[in-house]
Amino acid sequence: MSASETPVRMDISDVEWRLGHKVGGGELWEPCNKTDIRRWVMAMDYVNPLHWDQRFAAQTKFGDIIAPQSICVALDYGHGNNQACVAGSTAST
Repeated sequence: MSASETPVRMDISDVEWRLGHKVGGGELWEPCNKTDIRRWVMAMDYVNPLHWDQRFAAQTKFGDIIAPQSICVALDYGHGNNQACVAGSTAST
């Protein structure tokens, strides 16, 4: 930074109390079923049959199809933005 530049200072007083605390995850508003998982992986063009092929998945250690991690971002109420979840859940405190 040159001597003529002034550093930018952001006002974080409204969220400063959150600094140093763990941020919790989101939660599903509605249950997720196998059809939801299959539709998600088809839309995302996942090729791993563990996420969509019932017969294949039954032969794995999981015994059934499982959701990829990316579905959590799509289905929680914060859509992957945990800060939005915290703001929503702490608004009444």
